[in-house]
Amino acid sequence: MCDRVAEAAVSVDMRPDGCFWVAYSGGLDSTVLMRAAFEVFGPKRCRAVHINHGLSPKANEWQSCCEKVAAAMGVSIKVVRAELEKGNEELAGRRARYGIWKRLIGDGDVVATAHHADDVAETRLWQLFSGRSPIGIPSNRPLGEGHVVRPFLDLNRRDLESFATRHELSWIEDESNFDTAYDRNWIRQTLLPLVGSRFRHAAHHLAKMEWPELPLRQARPLDLDATNIDDRALREWLWAYGVVPTRGQLNELRRQIRGPENCSVRVEIRNDYSIRGYRRQLHVVRDFEPQKNADILVGKEWGDSNGTLTWVQRETGVALGHGLSLRSRQGGERIRFGGKNRSLAEIYRSHGIAPWLRESMPLLFDHQDLVAIPGLALADSAKVSSGWWPEWHCSIEVE
Repeated sequence: MCDRVAEAAVSVDMRPDGCFWVAYSGGLDSTVLMRAAFEVFGPKRCRAVHINHGLSPKANEWQSCCEKVAAAMGVSIKVVRAELEKGNEELAGRRARYGIWKRLIGDGDVVATAHHADDVAETRLWQLFSGRSPIGIPSNRPLGEGHVVRPFLDLNRRDLESFATRHELSWIEDESNFDTAYDRNWIRQTLLPLVGSRFRHAAHHLAKMEWPELPLRQARPLDLDATNIDDRALREWLWAYGVVPTRGQLNELRRQIRGPENCSVRVEIRNDYSIRGYRRQLHVVRDFEPQKNADILVGKEWGDSNGTLTWVQRETGVALGHGLSLRSRQGGERIRFGGKNRSLAEIYRSHGIAPWLRESMPLLFDHQDLVAIPGLALADSAKVSSGWWPEWHCSIEVE
């Protein structure tokens, strides 16, 4: 039975010069995957990546343990500390992991996760009980220049435990995995063992059921005029963001979409995340925090949870090192640039800036005078030769 684990790693379709990155958390499943991959691909092609989310008080201890286990096994490991967006930790963690993996893997590489058949059964029960639409777990999906693969989907946890015992592996036990206050943990710790005592192969049958797999989309705004908007299209789009909507959320979204063309679509999908509509497009948006006033220097980068302010040198702009005040929008602001005095609302409309972005974007003042709308306008009175222009990189619109 244990040989099935190594066979699963061998089955991964990867270029001969590709690198096999193991998404290594330090738990049983990923430790088994790392050992099996090392046996199959050797030290030159097998590497591990550990992401420290910083959520647990033991995060640094786990990181150190992962580094020691990988070193003892002869596997090169890369450790990355993730900066999570505020809000739903599960969604933020998933987005952080996929962003890191995308930047890490090269052409022909794969990053492998240790999801197995018991995980599939657990996910399917959770989808059914929580009113989510059933979505399959793909064994292979493109990511950046490479792919994310899940070679263990045909194996169960007992297979991995047998392999770990045979190879005398050690791993981390995250105590949060046993907290049945979380739905998935209750399904794993309580429900599946109970069902399994009556129906021995229940988890296996759940994992093997034909389950609709949604086509892969890119995480980008959904054009309502270019897409046949039905439940499946909406699920496909949201799946790109890692979101599995409830039936109620889909019904409410379709109801709002059917309203007037200029209607304000807003449907909450998770804590601090919502679907918003503007100019016949749907967006996934993270709630922003009220902008706090700050004193800044021209040329010096500044940022908060809403985004980052950077500077670009041009023929004319604000003098380097000049002090400005960063403030939030209050209403009624005007700025004179290009020889015309214009309202802030007019500028936002002409550039197609969505309402939720307008409220989260900072404004730059010189005393009481509005002198810059980052990325959009710079007051004529503030320009000097070889000056600097502000650019705002928003982080509340999810990509």
